Amino acid sequence: MTTLKVGGRELALAFTLDAMAEMQDAFGQKAIMTEKGLSEVLNSAKDTLKLTAILANQGEELRGKSGDITAKWLGQHMKPARMAALQKTIMDAIMAGMNMETAEDDPAEEVDVVLEELKKKDSEV
Repeated sequence: MTTLKVGGRELALAFTLDAMAEMQDAFGQKAIMTEKGLSEVLNSAKDTLKLTAILANQGEELRGKSGDITAKWLGQHMKPARMAALQKTIMDAIMAGMNMETAEDDPAEEVDVVLEELKKKDSEV
């Protein structure tokens, strides 16, 4: 599970098909489907915050919480010195989303590893 601590909150970041669609709307098809395009998005503070908001809202909604995170809120609660760590966290979330596993008992049933980790963590709290 990929999490991000911001403004006293621990946010789950989730890269889902819905998140990918939102990213395509926000940045264009090539911006997220190629390494160069994603790199260009991550080199812009404004775009990085927008991308973080998309992933955080997906993660929070999967937790059953309100997806109320905005790029503005993130920017107000993060120091510029955290930019490199934020970029790595985004990449970790995207890689976790791309590596969904298939359940052994039913090859057609996908298991979202990130969602399972979120559920496990929420049940421990």
